[in-house]
Amino acid sequence: MPQSMGKFATQNKPTRAKANSLQRTRRFLRSSTGFPGRVRPLIDHLLTLFSIPCLLCGQSQRQAASICIDCTRDLPWLPKGCPNCAIPWPLHQKTRCGALHLAFDECRAAFVYEFPVQALIVSFKDFEQLHLGRALSVCLAHGPLRSEQKPDRLVPVPSHRQRLRERGFNPAALIAKDLSHQLAIPLSSRLIQKVNATSPQKFRSRAARLHHQSNPFVLNQAVPGEHIAVVDDVVTSMATVHQVSQVLKSGGARRISVWSIARALPRQTPAGQA
Repeated sequence: MPQSMGKFATQNKPTRAKANSLQRTRRFLRSSTGFPGRVRPLIDHLLTLFSIPCLLCGQSQRQAASICIDCTRDLPWLPKGCPNCAIPWPLHQKTRCGALHLAFDECRAAFVYEFPVQALIVSFKDFEQLHLGRALSVCLAHGPLRSEQKPDRLVPVPSHRQRLRERGFNPAALIAKDLSHQLAIPLSSRLIQKVNATSPQKFRSRAARLHHQSNPFVLNQAVPGEHIAVVDDVVTSMATVHQVSQVLKSGGARRISVWSIARALPRQTPAGQA
């Protein structure tokens, strides 16, 4: 870069205070609270007018997801795979999803659950970085869901009231709310209730999750003939979304799609091991 251009860029570089102010403005606009669905497209357009650092690399950008084009391209996007469980075909033989008799009909996810998406989701869920959930929701809406048939409503996987008190919010509900605004799909956050507290799934083995007999979810209203999308942050063993789908099918749902930010993949056996 010529010296004169470098000097110009340095002189016109936004101050840290200005950058922080822009970031606060974008976070306020990014919050879906208080904005009717018809206003959301305008808010998303306004977000592109503010140039702030990329969430991952710090480069100045104006993308709706607050992640620059280069970093967006490098994210661990989930390759095409089985429409039922979303596992990429090379790993699909390890899932045996056809033998599991899953209650849902299809699964869609944006990313593989690995760095940096894993770190973003953990920060969103465990450290209340709610703007990260919004950014990932934009990626999901503009990525694999762009060409999907719209369901009749979105239903987030519910949290038990004890977990809500501990965390203060339900991550799946916030993701579903963002998707509802972006895709203009009705949201039913209270259609399903979790009545029994269970230990976090991450502390259970895959076999224990899939063979857990008692279903902790109940349906508050029948849904005859409806196509419903169940929304969660991460799909791992499929046990939770399977249980939610069971109660929806028992209530008359015609078709159930599972929409998730990320999909955890089966561990690959190292070469030379059985």
